[in-house]
Amino acid sequence: MRLLRLLPLLAISLAAAGVLVAPAEAAAPAVTFTPASLTFADQAIGTTSAPQSVTVTNTGDAPLFINGVSISEAGLDFNTDEACAGLTLAPGTSCSMSVTFHPTASGTRTATLNVTDNAAGSPQTVPLTGTGTGTNPPLAIDTQFFTCSGGVCDIGAGSNVFVSKPPVAEPARLPNRRETEGAAQRAVVQRSDSQWHGARGRDAAQRLRRVQRPFGRGQEGEPARRHPAVGHP
Repeated sequence: MRLLRLLPLLAISLAAAGVLVAPAEAAAPAVTFTPASLTFADQAIGTTSAPQSVTVTNTGDAPLFINGVSISEAGLDFNTDEACAGLTLAPGTSCSMSVTFHPTASGTRTATLNVTDNAAGSPQTVPLTGTGTGTNPPLAIDTQFFTCSGGVCDIGAGSNVFVSKPPVAEPARLPNRRETEGAAQRAVVQRSDSQWHGARGRDAAQRLRRVQRPFGRGQEGEPARRHPAVGHP
């Protein structure tokens, strides 16, 4: 009985002394970039800078799987070798990727390096910045199918390009009163003609049957006529 009373006091004493340990958290990977961002020096338009490296380190306590590496859609001025894509990093290990800067226009150019993985907060990003120098190149027109002279270009006769528009459906139109009455009159005339021709056809058929009726049969209601035999009055 005295032991049961001492158990709560013993538990409180152990907790105060730090003997009781909280449940361990689940293991998970974590991502750290070195450096956290990349800044390129001024670069002439149309040229490519020397590569800079980004190191990806798994600072968690579970394997890190890097599913993919990409540059943001706005990053037409940057490129990466995606060397870490598809790798699995054990805790404490790392991999490196190269990024280059090739400005297509003057001024400050920005983008992000995106890393998709199985760590919390995926995708993780690395900001990219560079400055393009020089004059923006003029808009170039592909004259492959043109014949140009004195700054004026004509499309060649054998290379015409036709753009056809889809047919536009006309709105449905209801017939007016005159069209409706005319159609009804034509239907009456056609029906009368067919009836008249049908009657004439029936009369002609009856006359033909009378002509083809075998000799000796009278018309309906008349006695049959006999052919006078030879030697009989």
